[in-house]
Amino acid sequence: MYKSVLYLVVIILVSSCKNERNLQRDMCFNSGWQFFLSTDSTSSTIDLKTADWKTVQLPHDWSVEFPFDSVNGEGCTGYLPGGIGYYKKVFNVDLKNDERLYIWFDGVYNNSEYWINGQKLGEHPYGYSPFYFDLTNHLNSHEITNELVVKVDRSRYADSRWYTGSGIYRNVKLVKVHKLHIPFGELLLLLPVSQKITQIFI
Repeated sequence: MYKSVLYLVVIILVSSCKNERNLQRDMCFNSGWQFFLSTDSTSSTIDLKTADWKTVQLPHDWSVEFPFDSVNGEGCTGYLPGGIGYYKKVFNVDLKNDERLYIWFDGVYNNSEYWINGQKLGEHPYGYSPFYFDLTNHLNSHEITNELVVKVDRSRYADSRWYTGSGIYRNVKLVKVHKLHIPFGELLLLLPVSQKITQIFI
């Protein structure tokens, strides 16, 4: 009897995971971004309302928009400048009570900080690895827009052995999932069930 119950639990869990995976929806988030490059690398804050924003499409590398400079530039950066760049995007999203929304960045170079609706989401110091944030608890209702702001600090730009680019140089997407889901990058491993015990590792 006990063994049968364990089998039933495992079957339900596997079925739930399968259904959850089918409910995952990835949405490209590359369009409609605004960008501003700060000329003051010493200031930690900036008035984003008065900044001179321009529309960009991701992936975006602001360094390639400048002329080559062999005097002030470095070979490892392709003799192109770094700096501090800001990105922002306004968007609406309709989220059900049993759903969660994540934002996934494939790569941002280099030291970056993130805010949504004035609330800080976090930071990411490395330019090559993908990462994500949970937006769910910071979103406005679907009738009200949300504003996402990203600060990318590439002021210490001679930090690589090859050209890296500057900014959100890889794709970004929104990921909508059921609130009960396996975290990204995790592996569900079901071991054989015995009469006494079974183990599930995530």
